[in-house]
Amino acid sequence: MIFRFLLCAMMVVPAGSVQSADQCLSHSEAPEALISESLVRIDEILSGISPPTNTGIYQAYNLARAPLDLVYGAEGNQVAEAKVRLSLADYLRELPRIGTLQEMHGTVVKIDGFSVKNGSESRRRVPVAVVPGSGEAALSSGSAIQFGFLVSTALRSAADAGSSVDAEIRALYEFTMNDTLRFYWLEAPAWHWAGVYPNRKARSAARFGYFLRLRPAFFQAFTDYDLHIFALAANLRITLAEWPELARAGDLALIDEVLDTAFRAVEERMDGGESGDGFGFDRGRWRDANGFEYTACESAAPPQAPCGPPAADHPDVSHAQRWPQWLRSLSGAAELRGRIDLAKELEDRRVGLARQISGAALYWRDQRPVLRNFISGADGWYRYDKDVKGYGHPPSSLTGWAFGFGAYSALAPLNPDLAKAYREFCSVIQSDDPKDVAFRVKFYSQNPISPRPADAPAKDDYGTSSPAVFACRAYAALGCF
Repeated sequence: MIFRFLLCAMMVVPAGSVQSADQCLSHSEAPEALISESLVRIDEILSGISPPTNTGIYQAYNLARAPLDLVYGAEGNQVAEAKVRLSLADYLRELPRIGTLQEMHGTVVKIDGFSVKNGSESRRRVPVAVVPGSGEAALSSGSAIQFGFLVSTALRSAADAGSSVDAEIRALYEFTMNDTLRFYWLEAPAWHWAGVYPNRKARSAARFGYFLRLRPAFFQAFTDYDLHIFALAANLRITLAEWPELARAGDLALIDEVLDTAFRAVEERMDGGESGDGFGFDRGRWRDANGFEYTACESAAPPQAPCGPPAADHPDVSHAQRWPQWLRSLSGAAELRGRIDLAKELEDRRVGLARQISGAALYWRDQRPVLRNFISGADGWYRYDKDVKGYGHPPSSLTGWAFGFGAYSALAPLNPDLAKAYREFCSVIQSDDPKDVAFRVKFYSQNPISPRPADAPAKDDYGTSSPAVFACRAYAALGCF
């Protein structure tokens, strides 16, 4: 079988060596009760976004990764894998088509505020939030693309597991290929600070072009949703290597077109960070973006003015948790395309990312792991807006988001310090020791917007049934740390 979906390896990779981190003991059998709980959680997640909301669709990606990883990562779970495919396919079949929405009472479909014309895209199924009484169906492209990437990982996992093509597989492929990749790359309008582009193909080309070089540097930067589209195309390329019969005329050419842009982006924008053996992407392009002017402010009190030149030119540790999956998807597609040197570079950068997180962002406080806000090691305020009361992430406040969904566990086998940090994080969030509870309330909040009203009670985001605790149990069962 080709390229496992899970991102972990069985062995720690020594510095300077390259080893694919494809599996976290994926030959092991996870406890049956944990598999059953995964299926329940997946159904609950899908039920929670029916009808869809933009927030719910966005969160589905975070919450569903661990149960999906567990189901497809442990062997002997063909029945569970089939149930996952059925649940996802049934959900996707219930999503409305754009044309159907437009025909209902004159509903206007808007993507990121821009109306969608009733052309070929009217056939696309989309997760939308119908605004009551407005005659509008609002679609957040970022949330929808992130959800599409989640579906693409499930599809790729089913291919790797050796499943047979059935109606559910075809439903997942149709949604990922046509309703997500083709729709957003060629048909849906793409917002940008410089103005709306006709689609993401045009916007991606503009990020390399001369015109945007005359604008603020962040106008050229690729966002996380661009990377989701690139990695989704990579997952489709890998899927079609296993199931070529799924492809229709033009599918493979479109996938390769997106991958050509993706490969150019990582070749030109990805590097080893300041140290040269870590990780960086689009470094220096975000310094002049709104909110980054406070990244040099490391006091707990909300700053009243910038504290010097921006200190961060790297992603924050929360958004960067997507990179382990992106890198692995792109590496697998590069290898299929015969780009062996690029595939090796992408694998190297996964090792570098593990080193970057453990060496620059991670530190210990009262013998417990905490992450600085940015993977560069900067620990100033993130997304702070002094004119909007209560908006901003103070120093060291993103650990709960970065660690809580388990994404960095993919890198734990590559770095012993990161593996240790994950084990300790999981221990703290499951502990009933009052000192641990107080620590996680302060440093591991999953809603760390500050300042919190003075009379607001401290909130513990963890407990035996929390998604973060389940992620810890799932990845531990798979041997990731």
